[in-house]
Amino acid sequence: MIPERYASYEKVVIVGAANFTPIPGDKAANLAKIEANLREAAS
Repeated sequence: MIPERYASYEKVVIVGAANFTPIPGDKAANLAKIEANLREAAS
């Protein structure tokens, strides 16, 4: 049973995942890869 305080929440949740090969130690490049994958998936 779902507590009453959650009754107004959305009933559907959309979840996504991206699988990519990271570049160790290069946060900016990894974020750019993730962004590119998300843009491709959204199009």
